[in-house]
Amino acid sequence: EPSDNPRRASTLGGAMRFVRTLALLAVLLVPAGASAWSTQGGRTLDPGRYAIEVAGGFPTARLAVHVPLQKHLEVGPFLGFHYFGDVTDARVRLGNALGARLKLNVVDHGAFQMALLAQPALIVAYSPDVRVGIQVSLPELILGYDVLKNLQIFGGFRFPIAFEFDTDYRVRIRLPLLGQIGVEWGVTSKITLFTTVEAGPAWSFGARIPKCVRSAADPTKQICDPKDTTGGNRLDVYVSGLVGVTFAL
Repeated sequence: EPSDNPRRASTLGGAMRFVRTLALLAVLLVPAGASAWSTQGGRTLDPGRYAIEVAGGFPTARLAVHVPLQKHLEVGPFLGFHYFGDVTDARVRLGNALGARLKLNVVDHGAFQMALLAQPALIVAYSPDVRVGIQVSLPELILGYDVLKNLQIFGGFRFPIAFEFDTDYRVRIRLPLLGQIGVEWGVTSKITLFTTVEAGPAWSFGARIPKCVRSAADPTKQICDPKDTTGGNRLDVYVSGLVGVTFAL
């Protein structure tokens, strides 16, 4: 009987170490200072609380500010940069977007939230083609659910219609229909981390433009090949993934 005491002590010590490990994980995953606030889901910031967002991924990066105008209404000016386009188009595409995200929270019931959004923006593309346009997104829908006090999952739909004009004033209409899903984690009462993925078809409508080169005999003229064109009506696929952080002020 006495020979069992060391074994029991060892078992008890192992159990205590396991409990301490679980407690440490709980402290790390659910910080005591964390509060239920979100910038990506269906919830809006409370008046008086502002946030700065920095995010990057494929094929875009974004810098934004979240400003509550009143309870359940928030505006988020943003500056975006893209270095690629649709995954079905292999060309590098460089450009910027300057706009604002308007969010109206319409449901805030316990752990569940729902909001309507719009993201009007000025679009400038400078490679491979120079284009200027406007994005006039229709009302978008986003839903959020608090899995834990500081952990939220969210998802929704976006329809960011855009009108783009080239240097010859030809217009191209872009109609993406995107589904979105993501997670936001409140690391502390001042910082959240988030990741979001969105994908969907993107229709484009515009004139077919033949590729032209300058004539070697007469530099003032161009030679165009009607069989080698860009533009036209297309159906592409857009895929985006972002990882970001927000800082409350």
